[in-house]
Amino acid sequence: LQFLYFIATHTKMIRFGALLGLVSASAATCAPWSDWNTFEIHAYWQQNNKKSTAAKEWMKSKFCNEFGPFSSCATGGSSSSGIKIIEDFGISVPKTDLLQTVAWFQQNRDAYVGSGKDLNIGVNPVSGCGDNVDYSNYTLYVGEKVEFNTNSLSVSFNETVEKEPVLKENLGYCFLKYGEVKEVAKTGVTSCKPSGTNCTWKEGTDYTSTGGTYNPSSSKEDCCAQCGLSKECVVSVFVPPAAETDHSWLYQCSKDCSDVCAKPYPFEGSTCSSESKGFHLHLYYINNNPASVDNKQNFHDAMKKAFNIPDTVCPDTGGHEMPHKSSCWLVGPQGTETTYPQDSQTSSFVVGTHSLYVTTEDFNNFYPAIVSFRAQYDLDFLFHPTFGCNYADHQRWSLHGGSHWANNKYGIAVSGDYSYLNPPSVDPQSPFHVEFNVDESCTDISSYVITVLYNPHDTISSGNAANFYTAATKLGLKGSSDPSAYTKPSSPFTTSVYQLSVAHSDLVKLMPWFLLQRSTLNLNTVLSPVTDNTGKCQGSDYSYRSLFAGSKYSFNVDAFATLAAYPTPTPMTQTPSGLTANNFILYLIYATNNKWQQSAVNSLADEISFRFGLKRKECKSSYPNPEPSYGKLCFMEEEQQPYKNKKSPMTEGYIGMYVPVDSLQEILDFVLLRKTPLSAGYEVDTLLVPLTGSISSDYTRYSLFSGTNWRNNAAAFSQ
Repeated sequence: LQFLYFIATHTKMIRFGALLGLVSASAATCAPWSDWNTFEIHAYWQQNNKKSTAAKEWMKSKFCNEFGPFSSCATGGSSSSGIKIIEDFGISVPKTDLLQTVAWFQQNRDAYVGSGKDLNIGVNPVSGCGDNVDYSNYTLYVGEKVEFNTNSLSVSFNETVEKEPVLKENLGYCFLKYGEVKEVAKTGVTSCKPSGTNCTWKEGTDYTSTGGTYNPSSSKEDCCAQCGLSKECVVSVFVPPAAETDHSWLYQCSKDCSDVCAKPYPFEGSTCSSESKGFHLHLYYINNNPASVDNKQNFHDAMKKAFNIPDTVCPDTGGHEMPHKSSCWLVGPQGTETTYPQDSQTSSFVVGTHSLYVTTEDFNNFYPAIVSFRAQYDLDFLFHPTFGCNYADHQRWSLHGGSHWANNKYGIAVSGDYSYLNPPSVDPQSPFHVEFNVDESCTDISSYVITVLYNPHDTISSGNAANFYTAATKLGLKGSSDPSAYTKPSSPFTTSVYQLSVAHSDLVKLMPWFLLQRSTLNLNTVLSPVTDNTGKCQGSDYSYRSLFAGSKYSFNVDAFATLAAYPTPTPMTQTPSGLTANNFILYLIYATNNKWQQSAVNSLADEISFRFGLKRKECKSSYPNPEPSYGKLCFMEEEQQPYKNKKSPMTEGYIGMYVPVDSLQEILDFVLLRKTPLSAGYEVDTLLVPLTGSISSDYTRYSLFSGTNWRNNAAAFSQ
């Protein structure tokens, strides 16, 4: 069976390698970037979400009205300028119209502009290399990256949409002891501290953890007594404080962008422009990886040669989105490029950047070169418009190439004139995030479920998923197959899936086999805790408490309002062989300059320390060895600026934990329950690394992540 798995995955690699070989061998087939004259823009919607489908129809109608007339606003329809409607809603556009159409899609995919539901956008050239290469190498995204063209999946609604989710209000949560949670009335919770005990608690609006003693007056409720707990307890009280009640601040001209905010506006009430005055390309490179630094320079030299761009810089002395007369290398008002923008809390970026200002006149010619050189030099970037609204331009309307690095969402909120202390509700890692509306009140993990997501139209993807599922059921795991999950409004999944229920006592025994087979078969998986068998808390279990591997798909979040019972797992009948990993490292990760996330990580580390009797920074003798051996459960080093250390495999701030396999179950249970936005005050990102001795594979192919999938410093793996 192992041999068959090897053949299955390497067949995929051979086929893709053969494809690239054919491309490189046939210059007549794969055109140079300078000859890319046609592009495709795809609006990706969730076919089992009626709001998403309605948003697609709204966008299509508006597009046809503004860019028409079209012979038909349906597949095959065309305009006099040569724009064609493809699929249900995508367009084929000549390069001469690229600027106008890309900028339109960047802004109009936003739910608050009018559609009511965010859509993800993909832009790719028709390079002559074939759809697979155009899609995998040359596509840029607005919103979330889509693993494959889900619009191509056939769909017929066969279920009714269940009740809409209802926001829970006037509730606080007392998390006073591991495994116990009770909802308490909001009244009095802000002064809810244990009487006469030394505790750790979190309350109010600043998400700080403090130790202390509190003796409430007789008129105030005692939180420990209220929740019926013992004398010694960890108190984490979170009562949602005031946050913005609307999103108007997002779409008001930023204070330092008045020179680009002008009519026409995108919708009534907004003072952003609907016409971008220029574009910022922020090229990302990994500071502690010499190869990445070199590739940044290679990209610079390639663009300079292709378009005769001088090395002189253009400082943004007049604000974040100051217009410039010609395309130029962009720097801040100080006149020089900052080596470590992530040192500053008000910076938009969490990684090294090299920036290029692109005028609207140069956009159509620069775009194909930017896309081609990005793929050639394995770099990532943010390519955003200058509509005059800093937060929206960077976060909601920007194009991404390569790996999707998170913005410093604290920094861009500040630059967008956000005035509240707490994370905004448009931030998906915020406890106020309006999209997910999840229930976190379930805190007893009874079992786990593995979800394998696959493309039913791809024989390799579907075959590998089926092989994994078959092998897992032979181990005694109970499972189900749902190839049409993406058609069902009650399903949170937007493609075909297999699901396997894992008994709580079997997770650690299964983990080595699961990690090896997932990697070997190149699967996209979600490992989720089950905190309520009726599915009451599935929104939190899937969105915030899961561990992901491979590509992370968007969920149909409206399905979380539907109770979907989980099957009762059956014990494994045999223990399979897999990776030889007796120890793990669990990283609690935060964007270094995002103070909301840094506070959440420190708060969670304090809770772990209290719960398990651990001292922070106890095990550091093997630092910076990425695979140490400490022989006990302990906190390792804490690095706020690993990007300044070439030996560190990490690129963002973190707190490391060494976890022997015997402690893995209870640590995972605790961390997955407590890392969520409502529990920690902001979502904590994690990386679980098995220690097999193969450093590169352990940190990439074999690892599991939650939250943001941060890119590693690969240079550290060979040191």
